[in-house]
Amino acid sequence: AAKGHRLTGNGEITLLVLWDSASAVSTRGLAALEQARGKVRAAGLRVLALALNGIEDAGEAYEEIENCGFGWEWGFLAQDSLRALVRWQAALFDRHPGHDVPLSLLLNANGDCVAIYRGAIMIDEILEDAGELTGIDSLTRWHLAPPMSGTWFTNPVPGDFVRRVIQGSSGEKA
Repeated sequence: AAKGHRLTGNGEITLLVLWDSASAVSTRGLAALEQARGKVRAAGLRVLALALNGIEDAGEAYEEIENCGFGWEWGFLAQDSLRALVRWQAALFDRHPGHDVPLSLLLNANGDCVAIYRGAIMIDEILEDAGELTGIDSLTRWHLAPPMSGTWFTNPVPGDFVRRVIQGSSGEKA
């Protein structure tokens, strides 16, 4: 049986990618991350890809990892973690997808989520954000989040929420 692991802030900026082997956009994103390995590493990012594949189609996830030569860390996302992330997005946004993939989260060195990316993985945007968003305080980042000016009437979700709820099981490194 697979062993579960909790996501921890380990001093590295991490791009957490949630993906599914049935999603062509997801698998293209994994291949793009592998192709940009040198650039991503030079920016100081760690990549962790967690598949949403269930036990019945776990073999397809292994096959996709092998097909694209994905050499970053990867594994499977626990279902309770997925439910918690769906609830978290519902709390953050008026309109939110259930668990559309890929969903990528940029985590600072403490493991706090600093940016959310839905859809195709845009490596240059992620690298730019990694340089700009990971070193600023949470309140400044909170004020940068809305696409328009205004005043907040809510408080930010705790920065460590994602780190506390993510639990996955290890896959194999390619």
